[in-house]
Amino acid sequence: MTWSVVLLLLVQAGPTIGQTDEEIEQVFWESVECKSARQVQAYLEVYPTGRYLAEAWGCLEGQLGLERAERILVQRGLATLDYSAGVADGLFGPATRKAIRAWQAAKEFAATGYLTREQADALIAQGREAAAAAERQRRAEGQRRTEAERKRQEEEARRQAAEAERQRQAQEAAERAKAEQQARTAAKRQEFPREFTNSVGIEFVLIEPGTFQMGSPATEPGWDDSEGPVHTVTISKPFYLGKYEVTQEQWQVVMGDNPSYFSDCGTTCPVESVSWEDAQGFIEELNLREGVQLYRLPTEAEWEYAARGGTHTAYSFGAGAGRLRFYGWYRGNSERRTHPVGEKRPNAFGLYDIHGNVWEWIRDCWNENYAGAPSDGRAWESGDCSLRVLRGGSAGSYPRNLRSADREWNSADGRRSGRGFRLARSLP
Repeated sequence: MTWSVVLLLLVQAGPTIGQTDEEIEQVFWESVECKSARQVQAYLEVYPTGRYLAEAWGCLEGQLGLERAERILVQRGLATLDYSAGVADGLFGPATRKAIRAWQAAKEFAATGYLTREQADALIAQGREAAAAAERQRRAEGQRRTEAERKRQEEEARRQAAEAERQRQAQEAAERAKAEQQARTAAKRQEFPREFTNSVGIEFVLIEPGTFQMGSPATEPGWDDSEGPVHTVTISKPFYLGKYEVTQEQWQVVMGDNPSYFSDCGTTCPVESVSWEDAQGFIEELNLREGVQLYRLPTEAEWEYAARGGTHTAYSFGAGAGRLRFYGWYRGNSERRTHPVGEKRPNAFGLYDIHGNVWEWIRDCWNENYAGAPSDGRAWESGDCSLRVLRGGSAGSYPRNLRSADREWNSADGRRSGRGFRLARSLP
């Protein structure tokens, strides 16, 4: 009777009184001599999934002379050969045994799960060769990636160089276009002088293009909700604007009469008591007289842009009305009557009486506020066109009405003292 059979009969006889299965297995294992392969194999036959499997398998491999380091190499070799051997800890557990059996079957050995010395050496050597092959492949792949990266970098460098060249050419083209535009602008400036006087003595100032904030914030003293919302407007083309309001003398030359309430003020005083429609009649006659279609009323955006003269304050000279008496005629200094044009200081654009003296008719229809207003300086031709915009205040106005953003209205056919206009002229 073999050792394993004897032990098997002992186990099958059942536990002695007071002993558990675990205690019996422990007694069984403690009776096994690790150096005896026969006894260890007998334990494994009785307890194929016992608590001392690792120790039993370690005994068997130990009998082959496999040190733990070598057992770890076996496990790593199995893993390199794509056999799932578990953690490489030198203890041949179930996962390692299963991997050994699979490797043995692939090599046409008896799939026992236990390695002979020769098998262990062969498996370690095979694993090392597989690892070396994998390293060679990794290095080759690394070289391929390096070469591909080098090519990619070269291609990227070529692309960047091409893009830089394209940008350089585009920049040169833009600079040439800018220079050409500046040359054309300079030529136009020579053709269209900074100031000129027309056939009836109206003096004009060239207003350059620009961008400004139209309207006023609610925090500005004297603010009215018709002055909002504040919005950006770009005047893209230069235009001429009268240096002064149209005078009684100039009106009389074109129209042959003088409708002004303050006619005793003198010929250099602004014409007033004219309606928006009267101003259109003057413009029509003047265009006909000179054979052009260039004279017109300024748009509301053009007027405010020119009136501000590059400022963002309530008046063209600053935020407060303290110096208003130096720049315009109003209720506080005019005795509520008009005065000859040009007696006060001009704004930064060289325009006189932009604050006060007479209200100035504007081309635009009346709108209650700037919601939906044009942003390019065009006249607002929609809204209540029976009413037209007035700007600048008059000799009878309070300081708040002389602010650059102040807006008023009157019927297009309404004539009142203190209503006049300043002429604009488009460039051909």
